[in-house]
Amino acid sequence: MQPADVETLGRETSAALLAGLATVPSDARAALLMAAQGFSGKEIAAAIGRSEMATRTMMFRAREKLRVYLVREGVTS
Repeated sequence: MQPADVETLGRETSAALLAGLATVPSDARAALLMAAQGFSGKEIAAAIGRSEMATRTMMFRAREKLRVYLVREGVTS
């Protein structure tokens, strides 16, 4: 069992992450979630109908947008 403050922080971080993911386009969100589940770049590109290079670029931009959002929300780790 975790202390209440750790649980609260975890919930706030999860909420901020979900809100941040909502700011990226749906195909980029799907790609990020697939990457988090261990899919390869080639598999992700095939699933969303883009080239691997276009998928990598899209994911880089989505990660950057998400990072900026989380920093603005005060989530630093």
